[in-house]
Parts: sequence; C-alpha cells; structure tokens
Amino acid sequence: MNTWWHSPLSRLIWLSPLLVVAILGLVLVPTYQEAVNDIKSGVRTAINEEALGLNDIYRQRGLSGLMQAVELRNRTSDLAAVYLLVDAGGQRLAGDDVEWPSKASFVNDSWVVMPDDDKDTLVGKVFVYSDGSRLLVGQRSPLTKFRSNLRTRLTLATLMAFVGSLLLGAWTLGGYRTRLARIEHSARHILSGNLSQRLQLEGRRDELDQLANEFNQAFAEIEKLMDATRHVSSAIAHDMRRPISALRYRLEELSRRHDLPAELHEHIEGLLQQTDESLNTFSALLRLARLESGSYGPKREPVDIHALITEVVDTYEPVVTAHQMQLTSCCDTAQILGDWNLLFLSLQNLLDNAIHYGREKIEISCQRTDKEVIISVRDHGPGVDEAIVSKLFDRFYRGDEARTTGGSGIGLALVRAVADIHGGQVSACNANPGLCVKIQLPLQERAS
Repeated sequence: MNTWWHSPLSRLIWLSPLLVVAILGLVLVPTYQEAVNDIKSGVRTAINEEALGLNDIYRQRGLSGLMQAVELRNRTSDLAAVYLLVDAGGQRLAGDDVEWPSKASFVNDSWVVMPDDDKDTLVGKVFVYSDGSRLLVGQRSPLTKFRSNLRTRLTLATLMAFVGSLLLGAWTLGGYRTRLARIEHSARHILSGNLSQRLQLEGRRDELDQLANEFNQAFAEIEKLMDATRHVSSAIAHDMRRPISALRYRLEELSRRHDLPAELHEHIEGLLQQTDESLNTFSALLRLARLESGSYGPKREPVDIHALITEVVDTYEPVVTAHQMQLTSCCDTAQILGDWNLLFLSLQNLLDNAIHYGREKIEISCQRTDKEVIISVRDHGPGVDEAIVSKLFDRFYRGDEARTTGGSGIGLALVRAVADIHGGQVSACNANPGLCVKIQLPLQERAS
C-alpha cells in the first residue's frame, strides 16, 4: 500500500475517477436544479395566466359566466389541466368531477402542491370570490417523474463515468506495470553481470521506450568499459606470467647452490614465496576473466552437494587442524546441475578466507528449500564493517586489515563468478561473531 501511494502514476490513475465524479457533481447538480426550477416556474406561470383569464371572465360575466368558461375549458383542455369550481358549501359547480382536495387551502391566491393518483404532482392555485365560491386552477406536473428519471440517469451516468475511468485507468496502469516489470526483470539480469543483455523496446516510441533506449545506451557503454578493463587485466596477467616464471626459475636455480651464504638462501626462499603468490594471482585473474567472459563453458552435470561438501571438508580438515581451528559441517541432501570443479574451487576460496581471517571454528553447511540450495561458510573472526560488505566480491578489493596479509583480492570475485554462471547468487553478512558467506544455487529441475 505504501509503494502504491508513493507512485505518482498510481495516484493519478486511481484518483482520476474521484475527480471525474467531483466534476460531474459540480456540473450536473446545478443543471438538475436549474431544470427542476424551470419546470416549476413554467407550470406556475401557465397556471397564473389561466387563472387571470378566468378572473377576468368572473368580473365581466359573473359566476354563471365563470361556470360556462370552466366547463368549456375542462372539455377542451388536455388531461394535465385541472379546473374545479365549488360553492361556499363545497358543492361542485363546474370542472372536474372530483371533490375539493383536502390539502387545498381556502385562502385566496394560495398555492397547493400535492401528489396525484398517477404519481404525478398536482400544482394548483386557489381563488376565493366575494360570494364564497372557490376556484382551483391547476396542472398535473410531471415534476415527480422528471426528478426520479433525471436522478436515475444522472446517477447512472456518474456511475458509468466512475467505473469507466476506473477500468481505463486500471488497464493503463496494468500495461505500464507489465512493461515496467519486464524492464525491471531485464535490468536485474544485467545487474547480475550479464552486460550483453538489453532492455526490450515495445516499438511504441513512448516515454518508456525512450527511457529503455537511454538505459540500453548506458549499458552498452558500461559493457564496453568493462570489457576493456577485463581485457587489460587478462592481458597484463598473461604477459606478466612469462617474465615472472623465468624469474622464479632463476631463483630456484640459485636456491640449489650450496656455495651461497645461509642468509642469502633465506632471502631467495622469501623471493620464491612472493613470486609464487604473484603467479597464483595472475592465474586466478586469468581464470576469473575466462569465467566472466563466458569462454570457460562450465559443465552441466548433476552435482551432489552433500558429497561435494564432504570432499571439501575431508580435504581441508587437516589444514584447519594445523591452524588450531575446528571445522564442522551440516548438509541437507540436494542435487544441482553444474560444474563440480568450479564449485569445489569456489568453496576452496571461501575456506581459505575463513582460515586466514577466522578464529577457533569454521562452519560449513547447506540448506535445501523448494527451489534452491543455500551453502554457507562461516568463520568466527572479527567480521567486517557493514559499509564494505557489499564490496567484498569486487575484484582486487581488500579490507584494510587484509592488506597487511597475503592474498590478491580475487578469491571472492571468483566465488561470485562461479555462482553467476550457475544461475545463482552470493552474499555476505556479519554473523556476530564472524563473517558468513552464502551461495544460493538453483536446484536441478526434475524431468516431467
């Protein structure tokens, strides 16, 4: 609900029917009142004109002349007209064969408004003469039916306008949300590392297509820069391996000489170790470049996660023990489609990090859900600052504490690359104590 209200388009779509109703109310209600007043005024004007004519006949010809005029007009006028002349005792003298209405006043120039038998409204005017006789001149006004019909039609028109604008708005909003969902889905794939993908254009040349086109141009530029960065990194790593390998070969030859001082042998061994670290960094960088470019082509074979973790634990348990730490594991049975060697390499990098930065105990586990398996590796070290958790999987990124120890900053980037090519994702969080890294991988789909 909060997201809906903060969307300007949603507010416009859903509030527009209320605006339509308000506008119709402001326009139609005065129109309705004006129409009713016009009918009332027209009916009363006609009655006044008719009554004035009959009064003139009474003054000129007396009661008998008035009786003749009333009878004549009663026979010749339309059914809507009402004429009734009674004497002082209320006996009919001329006009309609009805009794004097009970609601009609005996006051001269008084108006009477009352319902009629056929659901019309009887509007009339009473005249009292000097001899006590009374004349009712009226008309059956269609005002009641008019009001009822007009109210019904106005209500129906307002309801149709409200529902119509609501449906039109919902249809428009649904189309926009569908397109935005497709754009969001494509954008998530691009953000996950698939920079070659682009947002789909609908061909409508509207603002969403223009926005998607602008994003596609930005993604193309980012892809170009990323490809250039990867190419430079892999080219440097490839070109540097040869001279460093030659340097290592010469250092190894020198280390075999027995005529050198012991102190020099120690320096040579230190240089050999640093050279090996450099070669490992370049190898990892080349492996990462192949993974990110998609040229590695990982296998798609069934991988038993429980067996994979068991092998990783068996391999690393002596190493962990040598560092005076404890390695524990707990794993559900799960199977995915993937590359055993790459997944093993990924867990190997996580355990190497846990050994370097953890304390006392390392926990590795996997939990199976309906759609995925979650592999977790947790150390019990000091953890990291929350501000840098999201940067841990960037290539060459190393925290301030890690810069004082060995390593290349490639290991966690490799973990993310392996997860990406398996259709999964990787994340990290402080477990208090320690850092917990989770790899989420989709389960193998069952054949139908």
